[in-house]
Amino acid sequence: MENQTRLESWNNYCDDFVNHLRNSKAVLALLGAGLSASSGISTYQGSGSTWQGHLVRDLATRSRFERDPVLVWEYYRHRQAEILSAVPNAGHFALAGLATIKPDFLTITQNVDDLSQRARHPPELLVPIHGSLLDLHCTNTSCNYFHHHNSHDPHLRPQPSPPTPSCPLCTFLLRPSITRFGDPLPPSHLSTIESWFSAHPTIDLMLVIGCACT
Repeated sequence: MENQTRLESWNNYCDDFVNHLRNSKAVLALLGAGLSASSGISTYQGSGSTWQGHLVRDLATRSRFERDPVLVWEYYRHRQAEILSAVPNAGHFALAGLATIKPDFLTITQNVDDLSQRARHPPELLVPIHGSLLDLHCTNTSCNYFHHHNSHDPHLRPQPSPPTPSCPLCTFLLRPSITRFGDPLPPSHLSTIESWFSAHPTIDLMLVIGCACT
């Protein structure tokens, strides 16, 4: 009897949520690493908090990259291979589908994979606030080299390359275009989010998915 009551209560909760979602216009979603965990991409928590005995939160910093770029690039290549071997899961597709029918639905993803993009999430409604491990840019602030890695082919695999790739324009080191621990968030992304909030002073629903706080 108790289990039946719990099931009915859960079903009622789900029905209420679906109805609220259906009737919501301005919807904001914040995505964390937990969303991609079921696709096989490690998070920064638990077993994913270290790599070959190194703390990930130490590796993914500007200071560690400057001290030991070879080691950090080995870690980045490990993560890139992990991303390229993964495929979007039901959560990515559900959010992408929701965005196609709700033009006022903005998704802010903290994930540095490209699974939301491969799930065909509308790019104008997706803010990759922490960048992408598959995009590269030059560490020379006077150089504007940027390489966008097209990984829409899920069978793509990284090719053999130097341990620390160099910029083809100025020979400085390249690095993934991600927001590392301690880095400021990209102003362009913050501007996009601020513009959305200005256009939607009242939010009908916020979804927090795969974040440590959930």
